[in-house]
This record gives sequence, structure tokens and C-alpha cells, in this order.
Amino acid sequence: MSRLNKILLLITLAALASAAPSRALAIENLLNCNSIRECILNAIDNLLFIVVGVTVLVIIIAGLMYIFSGANQQLAERAKNAFVGACLGFVIVIGAEILINQVGCALDWKNAADCEGAHGIVARTITFLFSILGALGIGGILVGAIYYFASAGDEETSKKGRKIFISSIIGTAIALLAVVIVRQVEKFF
Repeated sequence: MSRLNKILLLITLAALASAAPSRALAIENLLNCNSIRECILNAIDNLLFIVVGVTVLVIIIAGLMYIFSGANQQLAERAKNAFVGACLGFVIVIGAEILINQVGCALDWKNAADCEGAHGIVARTITFLFSILGALGIGGILVGAIYYFASAGDEETSKKGRKIFISSIIGTAIALLAVVIVRQVEKFF
């Protein structure tokens, strides 16, 4: 940019700034938020939506990798690592969201999540863990059933499928019982 162009640009900017002091420049609010805290909470909600979608996609891909791994132990290990990584990443993001909401409650943000203190955190954590456990229980039941029906007479695969199926049912029943006990103790106190 030449020196003359720079001078002309500065003169134009100065003229625009002093041309109409009574008329303010209108800036369109593209973020649809009125304060920084609303922008932060909107960003967290959008990030959470994206993370949930990516997590589900990675878990589906890991499941497909595991199904098609066959005798390839390296592919099965990669599928297992992808699944564990997706679950850990999801838990970290959920933990960060809970932490930010609790900071918002402490700062009295009007759009923060329910601010029930420790009771609210425990209740949300139990609900979150139970939803994960329910999904894992149903997934285990389906995997066990697939192993059992796809065994094609192979006694080892049939036993493995039956073991996974029974373990999933017992684990889900224990989790249900634990939630019932926790809810009853909560009502007692």
C-alpha cells in the first residue's frame, strides 16, 4: 500500500468518525446474546451438541471396527482405544459443562443451569451415570445375543455370547437396584 493510499485511508476514516456524531453506527448482533455470560453459555450448549454428535459417531465407527476386526487383534485394539477415548472425552466435556454451570451459579448468572448446590450435582451425576449404564447394558445384551446367534455351532463363541448376555442383565439389574436404593435414601433425608 502506497503512502498516498494510507493518507487517503486515514482521512476517510477521520471524516467518517466525525461526520455524524449524533448518529451511532448500528452493529448487528450476530451471536444473539446480550452479555458475555449468555455468549459463553450459548457456546457451551453448541459445543456440547457437537461433542455428543462426534462421540456417537466415533462409538459407532469403533463398534463397526470391532465387528469387522475378526482375527485382526490390532484392529480390535484400535477399536477399543477409539471407544475408550470417545467415552473419556465425553465425560471430560460433561464435567467441564457441570463445572462452568456451577461457577455460573456462584456468580449468579441468570441463564445458568439449576443451582441446587451439591444435591443438584449429585442428582445430575447419578442420572448421567445411569443413562450411560443403561446404554451399556442394552449394548451388552445385544452384543451377547449377536455372539450367541452368530456362533454357528462354535461352542466357545456360544459360551462367550451367553456369558456377555447374562453379565449384562445382572449388571443392569444391580444398577437399577442401586438407583432405587439411592432414591429411597434421598427421600428419607
